[in-house]
Amino acid sequence: MPAYTPHQLNPKKDHDALLVFLISLMIMIFTMGSLYFLLLVLLFRKAHISSTQQDAFAKSTYIIFGKKLINNLPDQDYRYRLMRLLQCPFDTAIIMGGKTGSSLKSEAEAGLNFLQEKGLVKNKIVLLEQSSENTLENLKNTRQILNHKPAVIISNRYHLARCSILAESLKITHSLCAAEDEFSCSLRNLGLCLKEAFYIHWFYSGKYWAKLTRNQRMLDKIS
Repeated sequence: MPAYTPHQLNPKKDHDALLVFLISLMIMIFTMGSLYFLLLVLLFRKAHISSTQQDAFAKSTYIIFGKKLINNLPDQDYRYRLMRLLQCPFDTAIIMGGKTGSSLKSEAEAGLNFLQEKGLVKNKIVLLEQSSENTLENLKNTRQILNHKPAVIISNRYHLARCSILAESLKITHSLCAAEDEFSCSLRNLGLCLKEAFYIHWFYSGKYWAKLTRNQRMLDKIS
């Protein structure tokens, strides 16, 4: 794996993130949630139309987002992502995710173990990015490993919109591949979409606040 400098952006310790969180809430109040609702609609559309057979750019690297482990093992959503990778014609893949919660192993390591148990072909190259704890960190660290190569992003349908928005902000050339065969309109997925839409609202609030105030420090965190 190429050498890289890991990024860690913990919102609980990041004063900029906390400020933007408050700004995002204020925007939601002043707009009566209209911008949030628009983002939610766009998120649902992305969740429904994303393909499981996305044509990859030439020599693309597949990247898979980790997810918080349950008893040191991938949960169902994470397993969907990993199983989709096994169905894709990849040569090189990067599994992302460090240790979170009380897990004894990183999300990336648990993902690789799962792939090996499911018959990962030995000639496939699977790299691990084990320093990140959230989606933005995942992509900032992996961007350095990609070194300007295009990527195919695999994740759950409710997560794809945020993945794509962050990848675009980081100037990662990418296509999307959905982990599930189709989007299920369950109460659980509805709740996850509501949360994802807020994360996107939070991100855009920070991005445009940083541009408005010409805060280069904040812009550097998301670009």
